[in-house]
Amino acid sequence: MGESGIDQVEKLRRWELSGASWRVVDRAGGRAVVELCTCTGELMETLTSSEAALLAYLDARVAEGGEPPAPSGTDLG
Repeated sequence: MGESGIDQVEKLRRWELSGASWRVVDRAGGRAVVELCTCTGELMETLTSSEAALLAYLDARVAEGGEPPAPSGTDLG
């Protein structure tokens, strides 16, 4: 049995508080795909969900100005 939407929101919050980053790679059709990355940008896990609580959290983050910033040192430009 998978994590509930609230658990997934808490997972993203804890991930970010630990200094890591995450990014939404797909958000369509009532579903989101989120990549959880290390502080250096390395992909560690992919979270796929259609839980309403997680989708609402992601939508609110976009309205606030977006996802957490990309980790420092990963800008290749």
